[in-house]
Amino acid sequence: MPVGAPATVLTFKALQTYSSGEVVRWIGSPSSETPAPQVALADKDAPAHDVLGGARAAASAARRSFTSAGDSTTATVALILGGLGVLGGLIALTVVLMPKRTR
Repeated sequence: MPVGAPATVLTFKALQTYSSGEVVRWIGSPSSETPAPQVALADKDAPAHDVLGGARAAASAARRSFTSAGDSTTATVALILGGLGVLGGLIALTVVLMPKRTR
């Protein structure tokens, strides 16, 4: 990957050739029917994210910090709830598989 300032947008013009011989030229603007793929550079340690909306949206997303406290709190809560769900499922499975007592 080239080295550049965060929020620098790289555009990759591409040609796609199908087995029928049809060629699609992905070289248009972001609003065209055949937009060229674009990548917005971010800080070296920033996580990767897909951004829809063309160069302007990609550059805006690259400028934002994706490691805010809200994101890590949400991830922690999701992990805790997921763990509780797994625990509840294991308890339910154990109850269902236990031999039934006859009176």
